[in-house]
Amino acid sequence: MVWNSRISIQVEYMSTTTSLTPSNHFTIGIRRRSGVIVKLLKISYGRDGSYYVSCPYHPFNGMAQICLATFNYSRDLLYGKGDMSDIGLSKETKNAIKLSHHPDGWLQFSGGGILSGRNKKGFGLQSWSLRRPAVGPAFNLVIHSIEDYQKGRKGQIILFADEEKLNGNLDSDGLVISGYYHPLANNAYVLETPSGLPCLLFRRPKDNAIITSIALKPPPLFDSPGFLTIGFETQVTPKGAPQKQLTGFFLSTSTSNLRQNEDGDWLAEGMFLRYPKNNAWTGRCIDYI
Repeated sequence: MVWNSRISIQVEYMSTTTSLTPSNHFTIGIRRRSGVIVKLLKISYGRDGSYYVSCPYHPFNGMAQICLATFNYSRDLLYGKGDMSDIGLSKETKNAIKLSHHPDGWLQFSGGGILSGRNKKGFGLQSWSLRRPAVGPAFNLVIHSIEDYQKGRKGQIILFADEEKLNGNLDSDGLVISGYYHPLANNAYVLETPSGLPCLLFRRPKDNAIITSIALKPPPLFDSPGFLTIGFETQVTPKGAPQKQLTGFFLSTSTSNLRQNEDGDWLAEGMFLRYPKNNAWTGRCIDYI
């Protein structure tokens, strides 16, 4: 299919290559006003159909924190230590911690020499199967500032629109990158943009907004039950609001054990990785000793 020019989109996607072919590795970046490309995250597919999300390009080495938390979908607030059921701390310095989502729905953080696996020592939970994906985000990455992230031009880098076309300042305002997992049948709805990138338009459940996202297709020989798409938005601090001066990033997973409390609020368990760690939150060491 080709791009329908009658569809209005707010974001223009580009690539450092002339086309975006199926691959098992994708690097996501943005072009700064200076013309420099900044790398933000990496997404990979495994031969068994799993997908992996990592952020190896950030400058916060040795300050990782992983948390298992109860999320309240009725609340639009930052979460405190009281929402956490487990907190892990790591001093890994290679920025190699990654989020893994396996076909049977098992989610975990692993890599970088931290404890992992389907046991109580690591950080994992049972979420939705990739063969029956949820309509909400598979992951969300909130980056508070892209200053000091690694630069690069080599390889197949997927670029968001030029920084000068965005609202806000990416050294002070937040950038949110969301990943959605789709069944293979949704390939039929993938369009091609004028720049040659495959995109999928769909309705976001939380507000019914039409989302334009880049389709990241796995290699045909991989046993993948579906594919990821990614989209983004900026989080601009409203005029008159106090500047929070936040740094680092926050990678959250899909959830498990969806339920309602006595007040009718929807609750679920989820995990997140944050850099740098919150020094006020103590936790257990999750490094191999």
